[in-house]
Amino acid sequence: MERLHNNRLGDDEITRLIPIRLRQQVYIALGTRGFNDIKESISKYNKHNFIDVISKKINMMMDEYRDIKDIEKKKYVNALAENLVRDVVRIFYFRLPIQEPVAQYRWFNNNEKINNIFMKGSWDENEIDDLVVEVCSFPMIYKPDDDGDKVCTPAKVFPRHFIKKSLTEECMDVIGNFMKMVKSDDNSALSLQVDENEFEQTGSANSHVSN
Repeated sequence: MERLHNNRLGDDEITRLIPIRLRQQVYIALGTRGFNDIKESISKYNKHNFIDVISKKINMMMDEYRDIKDIEKKKYVNALAENLVRDVVRIFYFRLPIQEPVAQYRWFNNNEKINNIFMKGSWDENEIDDLVVEVCSFPMIYKPDDDGDKVCTPAKVFPRHFIKKSLTEECMDVIGNFMKMVKSDDNSALSLQVDENEFEQTGSANSHVSN
């Protein structure tokens, strides 16, 4: 439809809108029923394999930090992971493409400066210049635009005061980054050497075959 709209003479809007409407309807359907339980018969339903596998991995990871003795409570808590996985998929993979233009998301890293346009949280506006991100618990949802990104939902962040590093700490960071670069260069040289040896061995093997 996009090719038809771009390459055929006409000034109607319907041809331009059809691909957008189709995309939106498809993702609305996926957001409503995608990854729901699968009907095997009239009275039998099975969990979607993706939801089952991922939720079990999450619960196994969480069990390293918790110990729930009550069996019923454990079943309830474990079921929350299934809803969590399903909601994450629906929000980030099904609902964002419904928007026009397609919405995107961005996580903010630890130590990024607080921006009250892109982020929301609990802080005093007078201290905002001294605050950085400690944890970003939900990403910013935005729509790319030529005039600048349009924020649909600000990121939810937990701030902390910026801790200025001492001269010694800054020097240690510089040395650490330098050592990483040196190590990276050494690994690159090593991989290059291995490639050359493999090439030489291949060449020798080919010469034996030719002989």
